[in-house]
Amino acid sequence: KALELDALMPEAQAILGVVAAIYDYGWQNAAQFFHAAMACEPVSSQVHGYYGYFYLLPTGRPEDAVGELRRALTGDPLNLMARVLLADSLRAAGRYEESSSEYRRVLEFDENYWWAHVLLGWNHMLQGMFAEAVPWAEKGYSLAPWNVMARAVFAASLRQAGATDRAEELLVELRSAPDAYGVPRGLATF
Repeated sequence: KALELDALMPEAQAILGVVAAIYDYGWQNAAQFFHAAMACEPVSSQVHGYYGYFYLLPTGRPEDAVGELRRALTGDPLNLMARVLLADSLRAAGRYEESSSEYRRVLEFDENYWWAHVLLGWNHMLQGMFAEAVPWAEKGYSLAPWNVMARAVFAASLRQAGATDRAEELLVELRSAPDAYGVPRGLATF
């Protein structure tokens, strides 16, 4: 409907780029949609963020994704989701300390932003800092016990830190419903 009203609406073009990328894996189509979205000046914060995270990052350009997400934050510095996406892009670029700092910045704005806690735990695990990962992952899980990824990251941090019995307790529910929404991804993450 948005494109019926304005065939060049950048945000609608960007959403089509996101869909082409993450649902269809149609990278050429995604590139065309994002090219159209980025052609209108000024480029909105939302378009910068979508382009960086949903196109540049999965096509192996994490440093370029970081740049686009920084541009997104210039226009919308209080956007916590954009900050999480920036932190995730920094992690993908191997810039773990900067990534962790960005997650902590999110928590300065909202100490209960559960996804930032979970991803801080993930960051620590990726660096082999398993004992340090546990409290972050546990806090994220305590804030979002319904979320499969929060459960999986917490279980993985426990397992890596040596608390295998507790990790197994968390996995029982996931393993009992292997086809439930998100469970295959959670088990793969674990």
